[in-house]
Amino acid sequence: MRLARNIMLLQALVATMAQGADRVTIGLIGDSTVAVQSGWGPAFAGRFNNKAKVLNYAKNGATLQALSKRLDELVKLKPDYVLIQFGHNDQKRYDTKAYSTHLKSYVARIRKAGGKPIIVSSVVRRSFDKDGKIANNMVKNEKYSYKANLTAYAKAAEAVAAELKLPFIDLHTISTEHHNRIGKDASMSYNFKEGDRTHFNKKGAEAITDLILPELKKVAPELTAYMTPNENSALSIGAGGDVPAVVNKPEEKAFKQASSGTWKEAFVDSCSGDWKKRWFLDGEIGTVKTDVEGMTLTAGPEFKNDAHHMVLWTKESFQGDLKIEYDYTRIDKEKQCVTILYIQATGSGKGQYAKDITQWNNLRKVPSMSTYFNHMDTYHISYAAFPNSGKERTSYIRGRRYMPEKQGLKGTDLEPDYYPKGLFATGVKHHITVIKKDHDLFMCVENPDLVYYCRMANPKLPVITEGRIGLRHMFTRSATYKNIRISTSKGE
Repeated sequence: MRLARNIMLLQALVATMAQGADRVTIGLIGDSTVAVQSGWGPAFAGRFNNKAKVLNYAKNGATLQALSKRLDELVKLKPDYVLIQFGHNDQKRYDTKAYSTHLKSYVARIRKAGGKPIIVSSVVRRSFDKDGKIANNMVKNEKYSYKANLTAYAKAAEAVAAELKLPFIDLHTISTEHHNRIGKDASMSYNFKEGDRTHFNKKGAEAITDLILPELKKVAPELTAYMTPNENSALSIGAGGDVPAVVNKPEEKAFKQASSGTWKEAFVDSCSGDWKKRWFLDGEIGTVKTDVEGMTLTAGPEFKNDAHHMVLWTKESFQGDLKIEYDYTRIDKEKQCVTILYIQATGSGKGQYAKDITQWNNLRKVPSMSTYFNHMDTYHISYAAFPNSGKERTSYIRGRRYMPEKQGLKGTDLEPDYYPKGLFATGVKHHITVIKKDHDLFMCVENPDLVYYCRMANPKLPVITEGRIGLRHMFTRSATYKNIRISTSKGE
């Protein structure tokens, strides 16, 4: 009897542990724009199911320095994740150097307690200039004799995240884009009180949460299972209003099916450091520059001059099924040429075109297109073809599978081509996800107004199983990339 009872107790204990294993605790710490009374924190907490606990330790008037002891209280509760958003009050007290030092201290203490820090840049103040756009005003505070703008602290937060290799949500930028898009009148409907352009009523808190959750899904996709979409949420795409619309529903289903399973990150680049550590360049005229804004690729300015193309390659090679994600913001305003993503490129292996493409860099000093499609095995997706003018076939997304033994592009097309409207406008950030699974390519492109899915099938041509990732800009084209992640499938 005693043995049977002990077995039953052990089974109950195991069951209890199993139930707890799929639960998560998320901590929030920040200022009044996060806090319970006037911040986005309560709306954020309301978007999680009963397997998630959200602990809001934000406080009105708080700075990183002032809330240090409150962080100690939070980490004693052993949260699995902690979102950190400060800046509004810090800019009144100390400079960005001191801000960065305090932020690094928070990160170290959260990590020491076993939690995963996620840095969030400050949500923007809703002040508009004479042109109806968000104004980046200087804060004047005679008591502290210090003037600063919030954007400088947002960039400092991003730099700390990049230095410490942490997940980062650029709420400052995406909230600025959001308010510029909806306009001043709609933005004022978020005010906590009349004239209060910093804090949020319930509608404003829900809107900011709609901005945060899609970004959280990107930097911590494992939390998606704990989120509960609702009809007004950006997680429930296509709900209307200021929510992105989904097109290509069958492709959406195929993309999500291809994305399912377990993926393991193999390559992460915030694109703010020394690019030469992770990449190498084909072409001698195009340039690569990095800063906190990201990695900017600028091809040469001469149209129809092959020497003005450029291709940036990963030094690493990747095997098997892949998921490739990055933020892409077009800079140029050209009405011709394309951007291309190469997926798992190797040389043809014939003559001087060795499998390892680094062995014939000298043959790509002039990176003409034909050198690649005649002598490489790779998948290719071309996109951001032209500015969207609303006319059919002015823009396209096209997949190819280069077949070097055949020479030329005939027979390389993957079906179908797509002709999206509303994508790749100059200055608009797009989040791009491409999945190579088995023979086929799947793509999702997201901007603030649209989520667009593609599936490019390869039923006949041989599959590609390994190779490098490349970013091509044809002559005249330029764009900025951020947060590039490449994951491999664990086959589950």
